[in-house]
Amino acid sequence: MHKGIDFKAPFGTPVYATSPGVVTFSGKETGYGNIIKLNTLQVMKLGTHN
Repeated sequence: MHKGIDFKAPFGTPVYATSPGVVTFSGKETGYGNIIKLNTLQVMKLGTHN
């Protein structure tokens, strides 16, 4: 269980960040499933889903 919010969307739906940054990884990662890592000036953000 996590404190995040999951959004259901069809395959291929664009993903938008809440702040400017650079995607440093997009793919599958053990323990997380599908993942997007976004590096901003403030913090590394992690969006995941199994």
